[in-house]
Amino acid sequence: MQCPKCGASQPVTNKECPSCGIIFDRWQPRASRRTTSSSTPIPPPAALPIVDPESGAPKISNALVAVGLGILLIIGFIWTKHSRDSRPKTSGIDETINQINNSGSKLRGDLQNRTNLGGKAVKASAVWSPQKLPADLDEAKIRDIIESCSYFLNDVNIDIPKRLDGRAYSLGLNNTLALAVRDHLVEFDPPIDSNLPYGEPVNVKVTQYASSKVTVIDNGDSYRFGLGRRHVQITSARQSGNTINVAFTWTLDQDGEADLAPEGRNPTGGADLQRTVNSSGWSLTRAWQKSGSAIRYICQ
Repeated sequence: MQCPKCGASQPVTNKECPSCGIIFDRWQPRASRRTTSSSTPIPPPAALPIVDPESGAPKISNALVAVGLGILLIIGFIWTKHSRDSRPKTSGIDETINQINNSGSKLRGDLQNRTNLGGKAVKASAVWSPQKLPADLDEAKIRDIIESCSYFLNDVNIDIPKRLDGRAYSLGLNNTLALAVRDHLVEFDPPIDSNLPYGEPVNVKVTQYASSKVTVIDNGDSYRFGLGRRHVQITSARQSGNTINVAFTWTLDQDGEADLAPEGRNPTGGADLQRTVNSSGWSLTRAWQKSGSAIRYICQ
């Protein structure tokens, strides 16, 4: 047999191993070695979240942020593609709505233009027809004949005093000056109010804004506001024998301040043209301005 400890061969009758000296009856195989806690591998601890030392709130790593942004980009791409794919299905409806909106805008614009013109365009198209005039007379020639009158040749100028009695102005004795104040063309120094003593003089100063609206000239004791010339616009003309009866209106070069002119804004007038004695042309016999039911002759 063989020694269970050292493996030496020997007779089966031996009670003791001559090589290693163990007694066979007392020998027991060594138990397997127990694993101590110190030799057992310790698993790594679970990763703890990184905490902001100031607020105590967990921080999100850059990797997580990048992953989140990537997901959002993918979702946005899918949504955009879906919107584009579905757009052709409603293109017909969108085109119809656009046509309705465009038609409505054009109609509103036409109505606004007619309102601004006060119906003059409609009236002119119904009455004014160049075919009803003599062959040697047209709209441009009628306008030139009327504008040859001194009323239309001369510039329109308005004089504004440089000093005034504040109490007199407060009583409304100067309507032209009141319009200039309303339109911020002039201002008062000192300001006019109820506390001014009677007879207290007030200086009138031209604002910087005035020069963009009128031509300003220092005229000694006053300022002269130039509004330019009057320009005739024919609204109707009809022939009666050797006479042409004309209706017209006019504008100014500085029409934004037409209220300052003696005739005010949107004036209307009329004129009579007569064929000359030798029948070589036409001449102006008279022209007038209408003010309600009254007329004031401006050329004759």
